[in-house]
Amino acid sequence: MNRIIDYVFYRVYLEYEKYNYPAIFSSTCYISACILCLFLPLIVPLCNMMEDEKKTFAIMLFLLYMVLIFIFVLIRYYQYDKIINLRCDYSGSKLNNSIPTWSIWLILPICAVIGFGSTIFIEIHIVKPYGLTGIGYDFFVNLFGN
Repeated sequence: MNRIIDYVFYRVYLEYEKYNYPAIFSSTCYISACILCLFLPLIVPLCNMMEDEKKTFAIMLFLLYMVLIFIFVLIRYYQYDKIINLRCDYSGSKLNNSIPTWSIWLILPICAVIGFGSTIFIEIHIVKPYGLTGIGYDFFVNLFGN
């Protein structure tokens, strides 16, 4: 899985670099958005389970999730040595000629469709019918007090 993400980062980085955009930051944001969308089916039901009347705990949990994903990707790819290693690993790869650039840009919309579709499916068929909304919040309030 890491090699796939590394390769997508490498290809996106090269495209941004070709047009003199901030390649490292833009590629980091692209990979973060892909990972964020793919893990939505895990975090959204969890946020719904932690929901209170004002939904502040659920919103804080989701924001924490977004920040942690971005920091993880930033730490992994925001190093110059990592980019040099990726260039050495993938510069002569057969995949560069066999996978067109437009298909690399389709990864984010595909991740979004998979993530949002799975989230909606889980919400409709698991969380709502079984009444799981807000059950975790009561547990944490009783555990840590008011």
